Amino acid sequence: MSVSFRRPKRSDRVIDFITFVKMQETLEQVANCAYTANFSVFRAPNWMSIGLHTSSAMDYSDFAFGHSISGTTVTITAGEIHQGTRDPIEVVETALPITIDHQYAFVEHVFNSGIAIIPNTPERATAVRPTSDSATLRVWLCRFRLVDGVVSLEKPIGYVGNIYITGTVA
Repeated sequence: MSVSFRRPKRSDRVIDFITFVKMQETLEQVANCAYTANFSVFRAPNWMSIGLHTSSAMDYSDFAFGHSISGTTVTITAGEIHQGTRDPIEVVETALPITIDHQYAFVEHVFNSGIAIIPNTPERATAVRPTSDSATLRVWLCRFRLVDGVVSLEKPIGYVGNIYITGTVA
């Protein structure tokens, strides 16, 4: 995980203890992580990135388009697609049955339709990475293993959080 913080002044090149504590609290709130001594800091002229490595698993169900696993069903949490100045498109929480190994969970939005879904029928189950075309945006969220009837998350995670389409595409 990596989080970026903007510095208040270009001349400020030192992280004081109070700023560090505020960053730590922010990381804990955003990622539901506990601080460990295993972290790295990268500094540039007017921004800073902190990588925090945790020893516990992250609860992705706290995020838009996150997930939780129960048996062979994965629940993808609700999220939104933001497209320029248009109203956000809401995507409802969806139960996704995992029926094949290496199955992708993805969001599908037909441009200019105002509708977006998480395909959840067995016919739409795919182990091939979904790709967009000129009419439809497909954003893969994550991929799941199904081994001996047990579902687990296959890393890396494709996308977590609300989806933003740039103005030139929207």
